[in-house]
Amino acid sequence: MFFLTSYGVLNLVSGLESLIDNPSWRPLFKISWMVSMLGAFLCFGAMFMIDSGSSFVALGAILLVYFVMKK
Repeated sequence: MFFLTSYGVLNLVSGLESLIDNPSWRPLFKISWMVSMLGAFLCFGAMFMIDSGSSFVALGAILLVYFVMKK
């Protein structure tokens, strides 16, 4: 679940940065934000199809790490 979570979050962040035109680390080749968002939703969908309980645990752990690092 954590591998799918990392792929999903990476696609989500890439899509969101592309939407807001944030200058960042992205390479020179351009990929539509829709492709990144589709990849994120497919990763999260696959997580919930495999095991929804583990998906909630993995997403909770990611949110916990985010809020601890935000402090």
